[in-house]
Amino acid sequence: FDPPADGQLPAVLIGTIVELEDLNNQDRLTLRLINPFCLDILPEDISFLSEPGKQLLMKKVGDIVTLQIHSTTKLWRISAVKPDYQELGSPFLCPG
Repeated sequence: FDPPADGQLPAVLIGTIVELEDLNNQDRLTLRLINPFCLDILPEDISFLSEPGKQLLMKKVGDIVTLQIHSTTKLWRISAVKPDYQELGSPFLCPG
């Protein structure tokens, strides 16, 4: 795998890190889209089968999405999509 020159990917995929910006107050949130069968998950991990995961999958930088996270629904702009280099060797796209 050759990493992109600017470190960004063209769309949100399983195994990517997604940086989001809240459109109301410019708060930032970083999530990682993972396989739902992963055992070692982190607080920022979301399954691509979850509702937020489905909303993010295949979206591009600059796209605006409505996500419900922690019982709060907000509008977010995707500000970056980066590969998670830890997952590249994993056959199931799981952390670690």
